[in-house]
Amino acid sequence: MVRFPKLGVKVAVAIATCLLGVLTWSGLFHPVPAQVVSQQTVDLVQQGVDRYAAGEWAAAIALWEEALQEATTVESERVIRGNLAQAYRQVGQRDRALNQWERLSELAEDSGDRANEVAATVERAQVYGELGQHRRARAELAALEVDESVLAPDVRMALRGTWGNTLAALGEYDEAIASYQQSLDLSEGNPAATASTLNNLGNTYRSRAERFRFQVEAADAEGDFLEVERLQPLADADDAAAIAALERSVAVAQSLGGIDEMRSRLNLMKLISQVGDADGADMAEHRDRVRTLLSELPDSTEKAYGEIALAVAMPDTDPAEAQNWLTDALRVSEEIGDRRAASFAMGSLGGLYEASQQYDTAMQWTRQAAFAAQSVPAADSLYRWQWQSGRLLVAMGNVDGAQTAYRDAIATLQSIRGDIVAVNQELQFSFRDSVEPVYREA
Repeated sequence: MVRFPKLGVKVAVAIATCLLGVLTWSGLFHPVPAQVVSQQTVDLVQQGVDRYAAGEWAAAIALWEEALQEATTVESERVIRGNLAQAYRQVGQRDRALNQWERLSELAEDSGDRANEVAATVERAQVYGELGQHRRARAELAALEVDESVLAPDVRMALRGTWGNTLAALGEYDEAIASYQQSLDLSEGNPAATASTLNNLGNTYRSRAERFRFQVEAADAEGDFLEVERLQPLADADDAAAIAALERSVAVAQSLGGIDEMRSRLNLMKLISQVGDADGADMAEHRDRVRTLLSELPDSTEKAYGEIALAVAMPDTDPAEAQNWLTDALRVSEEIGDRRAASFAMGSLGGLYEASQQYDTAMQWTRQAAFAAQSVPAADSLYRWQWQSGRLLVAMGNVDGAQTAYRDAIATLQSIRGDIVAVNQELQFSFRDSVEPVYREA
């Protein structure tokens, strides 16, 4: 039997699933033809829309970049830049997407278009969230200081949803859940938004349940049984709420198919496997459907992360299939030029080989993952592979090397403390339990 190591890959798939969720609110500048001044520009925009719809991201980008040179009105520039930002995110080029949203914010501010200024800021905050820069995302949203009552429902929905994503990533679960509920109320008639909001809401309930359980463990260790009795029902209730939200998300997303349904099913699979309430037939049905959905998707960042998440969710008896999905995720990532996704694919391959005790091969993949993370740079990916290197070196009997790898991981974690470490208790405890035995041996 081959099992992914609990620590490194568990965290990796959590991030992969999170990244599947943060693209929820894209679409305020949906790729549609604009009324622009020349027929040539109209044709270029429409051709780009056709290529985008076909999943030919690079072709769409080339057409819209050409159209941008021809655009002579603010409206045409706004739509084209919005389209470019969406396409760049599909291929993981988030720096270029940010540039487009920043220019869109400037255009909206210059023209006094408050609604589009808010929309561009929301999209920019999402990109910062995808990069793991959650404090920056929060600062962008907080700086708006907008009266939400004057915003159109779809913009308010996006703003509330993005606030929820940001707060959840920072561990402010109560506030995140309240924000998601507001967004959910505004999503009526929009199945994609409803499914995505329920997806994120379910994940947040689960995260809060995990926090309650750590508090239960701490109280139990201290002999505070009254506190255990108070907290345990709260954890159980949040797990039940998480399952209910994700089951609703799947039910809504089934009518949409594609990425929406894939995301909802993957998150539900992850949850029911964690809470120990997994029905074998149900899990097999989810996996089969996700396999089909992935095979139909064009190459994109979301497809790559979906393949990684499915690979980690494979039964212990299917290491060969897991390897195939991870290998294809790496192919997709490299073809679209998303080094961040490639880092997760490589690191997860390292985890798979670690599980089968093929430590030399595992170390090769892990080092490649760390190099890819450094090249982005992506500190929130890098420390995982430094941590995984430490575990591998322990298994290989290299305690000195393991100490160095763990020190590197700690240093990387310190650099992003405000974005992840201070709020993720599970990560802190798991990492501590992994590192301390090595230092005791030294």
